[in-house]
Amino acid sequence: MLIAFAAVLRHEGYTVRTATTVPVALEVCDAMRPHLVLLDINLGNMDQTDGLDLLRQMRERLPQLKAVVVSGYLDLVTRQVALAAGALDCWPKPVTMQMLIERTAQVLAQPSPPVG
Repeated sequence: MLIAFAAVLRHEGYTVRTATTVPVALEVCDAMRPHLVLLDINLGNMDQTDGLDLLRQMRERLPQLKAVVVSGYLDLVTRQVALAAGALDCWPKPVTMQMLIERTAQVLAQPSPPVG
């Protein structure tokens, strides 16, 4: 899904960088200072960091970062925790490419989250 999302967003004119590990994601965050991050809760890595931990770390670095959690595990509690961690929105999987395009534009049009 990562490759498909990246290809679609690049086709729409966005500059896209991907990361498959937490250290690389943090490096990209520091180097690019992105306007928007899409991340999964389940990162599938071995360092025990989940997407919500990563989101918190990114928001510490970039307080006005816009972030969306994309996951197949979005129950009410998980959604509330994601929003409390700084996500502007949560998208349940599966995400269609049309949904990706439309919702990405909507999130980017929103004001940045408050600092603090």
